Parts: sequence; structure tokens; C-alpha cells
Amino acid sequence: MGYKRPLPGPFVSHILFLLVAWGLALIAFPACLSAYVQQVRHDHLIHAAVAANPIQPVTLTAAVVLFLIVFLATPHGWWVRLTSGAIAAMAAPMIFELPFDLVIMARIYPAVPPDPALYRALFFVPLILVELTTLSLLTMTPMVRLARPACCWLALMLLVFAVWALAGFGYPSAPRPSR
Repeated sequence: MGYKRPLPGPFVSHILFLLVAWGLALIAFPACLSAYVQQVRHDHLIHAAVAANPIQPVTLTAAVVLFLIVFLATPHGWWVRLTSGAIAAMAAPMIFELPFDLVIMARIYPAVPPDPALYRALFFVPLILVELTTLSLLTMTPMVRLARPACCWLALMLLVFAVWALAGFGYPSAPRPSR
């Protein structure tokens, strides 16, 4: 009998599955986005330049700060600190983006002919898969644990979304509509 290589344990196969799923979602989103943009251009639905995104600088700054906090606060070796910081920095915006995308999914304008539902799904299904798989990467870091305060913060975030929905989902810096 020869040497038998041990089979990977459930943790290794879990990590492999997560990384493959995340990679496939990251490949699928640009491919589907390209098809969506091509159809929008074909139907001449793009009329103006894309407006500035006032949220992006805040998001990127928060991601860098979170990366540094996790990297400096993790008591493990440098590789665990590096990967934990990177995963936290990627997952943090997804906690906001996932419910936000679910809210705005039905509000996309203009509808893309010939099948608006198909093109809406073509854009949002891979995007939501990227968000879910990015959030699932949190299980790979030793710092993640679901605790009561985390559930309370999630409930608070959902409350903020509910209040924001009542206000019409405008940017915080946008002028209030006159009544």
C-alpha cells in the first residue's frame, strides 16, 4: 500500500467553496453588466453623462479606516490580520448595499425594452450574488461571531432604511421636497 493523502477537512472545503462562488460571482457581474449596458445603448436610453457619486468617497474612506482598525486590532499573525482586514473592508459596504439594492430594484428608470424584468434581473441577480458571497467571506476570518449586539445593529440599520423609505430615498444632502 502506498501513501494516502488525507482528504481536506470540512473547513478547507468550505473556504474553497466560498472562494469559488465569490470568484464566479465577480466574473458574472461584469459580463451581465456589459450585456445590460449594450442593450441600454442600443435603445438610446443613455442621454447624459453619469452624475457625480457623493457617497463613493465616504465609502472608500470608511473601508480604508475599517481595514486599518481590523489589521491593527487583530491579535493573530500578519497574514490573518491582512486577510481579515481586507475581508472586513470589502464586506462592510455590502451590509448597506444588499438591502439598498433590494429596495431600489423595482425603481430602476428607464425600463429597458424589450423585457424590463429580464434586464433588471440581468443587472441585479449577479450584483446580489457578489454581495452575498462577499458577506459570506466573513466566515473565513476568526474575528467574526454573530452576537446579540450585531443583531441589534442590524435591526437599527433596517430601521434607518425604513425611515429613509418614508423620506423618499433621497441623498442626505439633497434639498427636502417642498410641500
